[in-house]
Amino acid sequence: MMVGCAPEEMGMLNIYRVPGFRGTCKVDPKELTKYLVSQATEGNRVTQDPNDVKYQDFELDVANGPEILKEAVEDIMLQFGFSCGYKVGLVNAWTICHEREHQTYPHNHIDEENNYACVYWAQVPEGSGDLEFYPLGMPGEPIIVKPIAGQFMIFPGSVLHGVRQNLSDELRVSMSLNLIMNIRQPLTEGQKEFARDRLGIDEDIEK
Repeated sequence: MMVGCAPEEMGMLNIYRVPGFRGTCKVDPKELTKYLVSQATEGNRVTQDPNDVKYQDFELDVANGPEILKEAVEDIMLQFGFSCGYKVGLVNAWTICHEREHQTYPHNHIDEENNYACVYWAQVPEGSGDLEFYPLGMPGEPIIVKPIAGQFMIFPGSVLHGVRQNLSDELRVSMSLNLIMNIRQPLTEGQKEFARDRLGIDEDIEK
């Protein structure tokens, strides 16, 4: 569909929508939450600069992590990849555990070697903070996404986004991924088997 702009429409215009993908991950969010919380230690902190938005990020080693972590990341990438026709690769992963009154200030991922970002919600108590997108920058009306435990959201990493304050008395636990599209990246035999079991795809798995 072609979208036009009338001559009388002046000022700030919303000329595009934010493309994204939302899905449900097959792993038990409660079990994954236990592991993610265990990784929120000083030794895993991405940066020691408290003024950096990444100060609240705790690095995850997916390759050497437990099966539940590998399975979650694999499931997310396969769902996204098959939905858009590309094979998806992982750049890096981290967890964020928000205590009461913690929040993530608006930022984007343009300094990363990725073209999509993902958030998986492991534990999101009532009132623990919505995800907000600012496609037109700030100030501007945000697009608000309500988190649900066990679900994930994938979106362009270049889009400004943040998380509102946790107003609950419980931890808000999430996992974030930077993803990259690579149509030349072949699926491993393990990925093929996983895709057959999870998505019911067989003879056309490489297409």
